[in-house]
Amino acid sequence: MVTRVLFVGSYDPAGSGIATRLYREGCRVSWLTAEPERELWGSKVHGKVFRRTVNYQQCSQILKGESVDCIVILTGAAREGFGAASGLERGQLLLMLSPLLQAAAAEKVQKVCFLSSLSLEDQVLLPPGLEELRAAERVTISFCQEQKLPLLTVRLGCIYGEGMMDFDGVMGNLLRAMDRKEDVACPLTAQSQLDLIQVPDAADAVYRLLNMDAAGQVDLFTGRTVTAQQLCETAARAAGWQGDLRYGRREQHGPAGSGQDVRRLCGWMPFYPFDSHGAEAIARELERVREREARAGQKQRRRERAQTHSLLYDTAQNLLLFAVAAVVASLTPDWSDLRFVDVRLLYVMIVAITFGMRQGLLATALATVSYLGSQLQAGIDASYVLYNVGSWIPFVIYGVAGAFGGYWSDKKRDTYENLSNEYREQQDRYSLLEDLYRELLDVKNQLQKQIVISRDSFNRLYAVTEDLDDPNPRMVLIRTVRVIEEIMEGGSVAIYLRVRADKRYGRLMACSDQLSRRLQPSLDFEAVPRLQETMQTGAMYVNKELDPQYPAFAVPVSNGSFSIALVELYDLPASQYTIYYRNLFQTLVQMVQHNLVQAYTYQMENREKLFVPGTDILTAETFARERKTLQMASEEYGYPSSIARILPVEQAGGQGLAPAQLSGRAEPLLRGTDLLGMGQDGQVRAGFLYLDRASRPVVEHRFALHGLRLVWED
Repeated sequence: MVTRVLFVGSYDPAGSGIATRLYREGCRVSWLTAEPERELWGSKVHGKVFRRTVNYQQCSQILKGESVDCIVILTGAAREGFGAASGLERGQLLLMLSPLLQAAAAEKVQKVCFLSSLSLEDQVLLPPGLEELRAAERVTISFCQEQKLPLLTVRLGCIYGEGMMDFDGVMGNLLRAMDRKEDVACPLTAQSQLDLIQVPDAADAVYRLLNMDAAGQVDLFTGRTVTAQQLCETAARAAGWQGDLRYGRREQHGPAGSGQDVRRLCGWMPFYPFDSHGAEAIARELERVREREARAGQKQRRRERAQTHSLLYDTAQNLLLFAVAAVVASLTPDWSDLRFVDVRLLYVMIVAITFGMRQGLLATALATVSYLGSQLQAGIDASYVLYNVGSWIPFVIYGVAGAFGGYWSDKKRDTYENLSNEYREQQDRYSLLEDLYRELLDVKNQLQKQIVISRDSFNRLYAVTEDLDDPNPRMVLIRTVRVIEEIMEGGSVAIYLRVRADKRYGRLMACSDQLSRRLQPSLDFEAVPRLQETMQTGAMYVNKELDPQYPAFAVPVSNGSFSIALVELYDLPASQYTIYYRNLFQTLVQMVQHNLVQAYTYQMENREKLFVPGTDILTAETFARERKTLQMASEEYGYPSSIARILPVEQAGGQGLAPAQLSGRAEPLLRGTDLLGMGQDGQVRAGFLYLDRASRPVVEHRFALHGLRLVWED
């Protein structure tokens, strides 16, 4: 059970609900966001809010200072849509992922929870926000797999409830248009299906998943879909809207779900289905937004009036204070305790210090007039007051007090404004220096890594050449795969050799263990035009489009006249899509090029000696050498292998199959790294690389479906 949770990202209605639920359950919650003023959760949730830029240093400090157990990555803007309503920019989600995940790995966070969308189930091209979410989800999964971070990916349906009008999704655009009494254009067809989950239900599901320490992909949907027509009609009734409603052509179906179903995983059921609680939730949201806009409008109008009429406003306050001071001054003669207090001087000082020089001089003039009035009221002749120098002393004191207090106040205000400007400038400089520091640190780490690699380069070159110094071509290929895996520090390697003179097909001769079941035994280069172009031009291929049909890197190997082999690199971590690793992979292939050319030449020149005429079955002598190769691969690298005799299923006549017939039926059932060979007793055998005892029944079943049975030789 996690007890300290950090939410990272811009405002997300689902994230706000999850935080509220976790806080009620006794968890300590905090939120890291770059939004300066947005209210993230209700007043009853007392959690820390860090309004800072999401970078590695900030994330590391917060994770360490708060002792965070779990990170919840919020994706509300990408799920529900970008635009004026959200106030966010596209691309922020991908920019914050890398420093956040690196800090999580460095601080050894117990769990990462990524909020995703069920819309990603569609393999078609999605809107830009959802495509960014798909890329962010893949980056998060890849990084967590590489760093062995427990990851919970929760794919949500459409969220409705508090905060749904703050984004540009279907619900937000629909309700804002109805609130403004405008015509509504729904982008979906009338019969499109939506699975709507209220915020408290989503929060309850995520709380249960975190409580039971679930991992992997979990699909969160109610299973009670509503049509777009039902949604629009419910919203219209709740908003009191009557207008023109138009439906679009985009068809949307209910979620199928490719991950674990949250209802079966933890027994969750929705308490607030849309068909019974939707109208009430929409009415509450409309009322909340109207009240918020009204409060914001009043606050803005007061601010504008204060800025426009600041002089009049200050003067009005000055006159009000003067009136109060005049009343108090008229009462001072009757109070023995106030006879020695000059209320007018106090008034001048208060106004000058509070409002500045301009209002201070006005207060001086008003205090002087009030003093003259009090003298005349007391029966003193005006000429005496004007021509007696001693009677000028109060006027001088009022003037000095007003001028000095106003000067001091204006100076303090100017100093404060200057300090504020300097602080903003320093903040900008600090942000710039922080970016430069991170960039310099990355360059330093890269240079240090290159220096270490360069120091060890001679040892690596010697190790590579020594490992590949073997007369057995297949062992050369297996060792080549192993060497590239070790030096690249990630990814899976496959090697295809040309097997025909027409140069169209390539035969899978060796590959990493995890690729043995994914790749086809032969590769038709015409079916993959980018790799065909690479084989023709001899240039390295880089999968910049992240097309799953193609490898990350591919480098052809030439014998001087044409490309005879293709070395491919799959499953490359996102952090290694750099020029450095691209050059490293190309250099490695060039280092092993001579050995691959020798293996190809041996394969082509000795084909008639290696195979039984008219078949793809290795001769008894060749197959015996290959068995030793498989044994060596098992001893050196721990690769499992199995050998089995291939026999036809007993038929009524008891007749067997000729080697050519047996080869034709068995060859399509083999993987690229498997072998067919003739044993010393004249029976056909198969050698299976990367096949252990536990996986043998699967292979037996596949052969049995085609009338063949396997007899294993341990």
